[in-house]
Amino acid sequence: ADGAVTASLVITDSAGNAATVPGSGLTLDTTADGAPAASLVIDDVLVSAAEASAVAFTVAGLDADATAVARFTDGTTTVTATAAANGSGTVNLTTLADGAISTSLLITDAAGNTVTVAGNALTLDTTADGAPAASLTIADAQVSASEASAVAFSVAGLDAGATAVARFTDGTTTVTANVGANG
Repeated sequence: ADGAVTASLVITDSAGNAATVPGSGLTLDTTADGAPAASLVIDDVLVSAAEASAVAFTVAGLDADATAVARFTDGTTTVTATAAANGSGTVNLTTLADGAISTSLLITDAAGNTVTVAGNALTLDTTADGAPAASLTIADAQVSASEASAVAFSVAGLDAGATAVARFTDGTTTVTANVGANG
């Protein structure tokens, strides 16, 4: 098992006499910190454009002799941040593509042992829905006086959870309608 190891030399001469000589001790360390003790946690798992340049993370459970590198990847590009001890840090994710971001913590202890611990996933969403994905369609482009009080329109291409405001203007007057989802 890992921990302190004592050493001694047991000597027996040809006459059968025995003696024990103490040796120098050593520490056996065959593994780096791993889960569940060590962790990488990102509290804000939906990161916007305003937050992407300084995403906060927390490293916990490292032994005193360990250092770690927090990794954030979109599958193509990886961004890293060094954690010399337990605590909080920030990382700039602006070079990563929008979408799912996986995280991990590569831990190295003083003996050179390494282990990788998975962190929690997050979503990078730095742009609002725009054309051509998002659209506002009015089926009846010629509106009569009897239809003017209830013009039907549809919205498509919004991300789940997104909201929008449909605006209609004649150059003088603007009318708005809040849109909570596609439809």
